[in-house]
Amino acid sequence: MFVFTPVYTSVLFQQALGIVILLLEVLFTAGGYFVSGLAIELFKRRRTGLGVLLAIGSLVLCTFPALWLVLLGPAALILMRPAT
Repeated sequence: MFVFTPVYTSVLFQQALGIVILLLEVLFTAGGYFVSGLAIELFKRRRTGLGVLLAIGSLVLCTFPALWLVLLGPAALILMRPAT
C-alpha cells in the first residue's frame, strides 16, 4: 500500500500512534500465523473439527483486525490531526 498511496500510509511513520498501529498489526499477523500453524497441525492429525475452529478463530480474531488496522489506521490518524 505504501507504493501505491505513499501520502496516505506515510502518516503511520510520522506519528507515534502510527508506529503503535503498525506494531499492533505485526502482532496480529504473527498471532494469526501461529494459530494457523496450529490449525494445520490439527488437520494433519485428523482433528478437523478443532482445526476448522482454530482456522476460523485465526481469521476472525487475527486477520480481520490486522486488515482493518492497516486500511483504516491511516484514515483515523489523518482525521485526528489538528486542522492547519
